[in-house]
Amino acid sequence: MQPTVTAEQTIQEWGNGLAVRITAPVARAAHFALGLPVRVEMVEEGVLLRTLGQPRLTLAQKLKVFDLAVHGGEVMHTKMPLATFNQLARQGTFRWVASSGLPRNSPPAS
Repeated sequence: MQPTVTAEQTIQEWGNGLAVRITAPVARAAHFALGLPVRVEMVEEGVLLRTLGQPRLTLAQKLKVFDLAVHGGEVMHTKMPLATFNQLARQGTFRWVASSGLPRNSPPAS
């Protein structure tokens, strides 16, 4: 059995609510990661944090791990409007790739 990881904290004000900082040792022991969805429950023993699955990645995070050499020709599903992709392409954050894996000169028509 692993030893319990504990940390004493003080409740702080955060916007209109209250917050408790989860220290790095506790976060590591609980396998918490930035963006991890959790449910906060009031139970008889106190407050319980229950994980609700894996963190949801932002488009920027998805694009950061997208490797053309590995994923060339694959499609990344998103509900983001085409105009947003075009804006990202103009900023150099994203580039359109033809199905052949070669860069296109311009994005497809909206």
